[in-house]
This record gives sequence, C-alpha cells and structure tokens, in this order.
Amino acid sequence: VCVSAKINWLRARGFMSEHANDYVIGPHKYLMAPYPNLVLVDDSDDNVKVFEECGGKAITFPAPWNKRRSEAVDPYCSHNAAAGFAKKMALEIEFALATDM
Repeated sequence: VCVSAKINWLRARGFMSEHANDYVIGPHKYLMAPYPNLVLVDDSDDNVKVFEECGGKAITFPAPWNKRRSEAVDPYCSHNAAAGFAKKMALEIEFALATDM
C-alpha cells in the first residue's frame, strides 16, 4: 500500500492526528524495538512477534488476516465506529507504555 494512502486512512479514522510525524512505515520495524517509549502497532502477527523478540512492546492491530480478526473494524465503517476503535487502541498503547507487557 502506498505510504500516503496508509497515512490518509489512519488520519481519516482518528488513529493519527493531522500533524503527527512520530511514526515509522517500512520493512525494518524491529530496529526500533530497543526504544522504551515506543510501541509498535502493526497488523502483521509476524512483525509483532519479531518486534517483541527484539525486546520491544507491540500491539497487533486487528485485521481480517491476523489473530485479532474477530475485533477487526470494517475499513469503510462510520466515523463514530472508527473513533471508538481508535480510543480503544489508544488505551492499549497507553497500557503498553505503562507496563512491561
């Protein structure tokens, strides 16, 4: 997926603010694992596993192709549904940063 399309999708659904620039999109996410104030949020079970094996904190973003498929939100869902889901993910990230997972 084109990076700008991914960012636009995240912003439109409340997962990323309009001026956010604290994200990494690319294949080598595991290189960020040593940073203690960082949480990987990824829809790939494999990326999450590798990140955690490298010592990082990670959350699997629910999607039809991963272990959290039952929680996945329709990508074309209403803004209210997406906003509620974004709040839930924000709480998971906050919890991850506050604990040793």
